[in-house]
Amino acid sequence: MKYLILGIFIILELNANCQELKRITKAYKAFGEIYYVLKDNKDVKQGQYLKYYKSIDLHNTIDLYNKTVESFGSYESNKKSGVWIFCNVSHPLNPLISLGEYKNDKKSGQWIYFYGPELKDSSYITSLIKNKKYTKVVLPTKNTEEIQVSLDTTGTKVASTGSYSLGTKIGIWNYYSRSGELVCKFDFSNNRLLYSNRSSISDQLGGIKRLGELLFQSAREQKTDPFFYKDSKVSFEVSTHHDSLSILRINSVGSKSFAKLLDEIIHTMSLDWINYDPLLEDNRIRIYINYVIDGNIGKANIDSIVPLIKQIKLNTY
Repeated sequence: MKYLILGIFIILELNANCQELKRITKAYKAFGEIYYVLKDNKDVKQGQYLKYYKSIDLHNTIDLYNKTVESFGSYESNKKSGVWIFCNVSHPLNPLISLGEYKNDKKSGQWIYFYGPELKDSSYITSLIKNKKYTKVVLPTKNTEEIQVSLDTTGTKVASTGSYSLGTKIGIWNYYSRSGELVCKFDFSNNRLLYSNRSSISDQLGGIKRLGELLFQSAREQKTDPFFYKDSKVSFEVSTHHDSLSILRINSVGSKSFAKLLDEIIHTMSLDWINYDPLLEDNRIRIYINYVIDGNIGKANIDSIVPLIKQIKLNTY
């Protein structure tokens, strides 16, 4: 099977253990968290965890604000444990991005990464009007009840799939284009490219698109006011690792505050965008970001992601 189109309706209910827990709710400007801690030690997360963004639901005139899921899973003694899901808060349908298991706070076993459904109308507001979100959250009314997240995966296509051990990719991973074509097979245990059918389109695996979404998401979390007021360009050289980034700003034109904030954001943002292309993993890459002001509206374009040096063994059989 080249790719999967999941057409099921999933209800995830993650059970906490029998220890006495206290629910914690935190609300920030752009997002919020709901999770549980030990009643006798509030520094220890135990049980369900939900990170969400507030979004306007135009289909529900009674409750205008509901929860847009960013991540949902559980903790065991302050460490991620069990099945976690991650969803795209930059997409109006809030679709599934990735699904997999954690053991002792490290990714483990099989993980699947997904492309979000394509939108016929590029307008975010129009998409909200025409489509219902793929996620729904039912919050507990009592401290002993559970968070319920309903997830519709209709139209969601697989981007990549493979296995982790202690947070590091192992074995053979398969990568697919948005159309469902197998683009490459990569053996991470032996650093070997087994199959490649890449076109000249540098972002066909979704790396640029996902980086842009995470960049804007992180900007929303850190600062809601405009942080620059003129056309700007910034380029970075980034060394990627399975659990961290090393970042060097190599060029900056325009707003100095823009360049500084982007530097901070890239340091703190999720590494999720790397998972869409094996050439981006454990490599030095260049990222070019161009920001253009049109009237009072600014738009950032990630012009390219260019892998620099990576020693890859080619399959010879």
